[in-house]
Amino acid sequence: EEIPLAAYQRYRLFLQQVQLRRGSQARRYVLKGQLIHLQYLDELRSVFPDARVIWCHRPAEQVVGSLCSLRKSQQEVFLSVAPDRSEVGRGVLKYLSVALGRAGEVLQQAETTEHLVHVQYESLVADPVAVVEKIYESYGWRVSEEHREAMEMYLAEAVAQRSRSEIGGHGFRDSGPRADALSRPKRPSKKRYHDASLSSYGLSGPLVRQAFRRHGHAARFSDLRLAFQGTCGVLRHSELQ
Repeated sequence: EEIPLAAYQRYRLFLQQVQLRRGSQARRYVLKGQLIHLQYLDELRSVFPDARVIWCHRPAEQVVGSLCSLRKSQQEVFLSVAPDRSEVGRGVLKYLSVALGRAGEVLQQAETTEHLVHVQYESLVADPVAVVEKIYESYGWRVSEEHREAMEMYLAEAVAQRSRSEIGGHGFRDSGPRADALSRPKRPSKKRYHDASLSSYGLSGPLVRQAFRRHGHAARFSDLRLAFQGTCGVLRHSELQ
């Protein structure tokens, strides 16, 4: 089902209400977009003409696998029987092929790409602060010292939280052969909740690449690893031309 322009207009009104309630009209909002925006870049640009759009890229196989896992989890909430994983895989592959194709068509318009920046996911994970600084630089902005310190503090806290989780959250240290088993509560396997392996959904790397090749624009944007070579992982869209 198509999402009408009015839906994006209501979304803008909602964000304006949030700004008014928080008294933050003068501040920039950083919003995590969804894959659904790929199909509606025209509507997004029409309603938010001054928005800066950052498109984060991962290898196509990883994106497909991750989205399959998400869709499976969503269906498990509403279905009384286990989802058909092969059907999930086919649906995700079709959706992404169409979405990337539509995005490519819209991006042929110069006015749509003026504020678009492509970011390599691996680079963002490896050095988040440097990548954010490069994104700001591409827009003619500068990361303040306060902003940099806030990012570094957040990253440090995230690492500490991950470390606490790995030892069960109790802060215990190994003091004997059985200490580890005693201090860590049993946790469900992560794979049980997040299975992003293509084979679980009847897919494979070659099958994913073949599906995208049938949609010209999809093939182009499904793998930008060569384009990112020699960069810090940040590219203005004009640099891809």
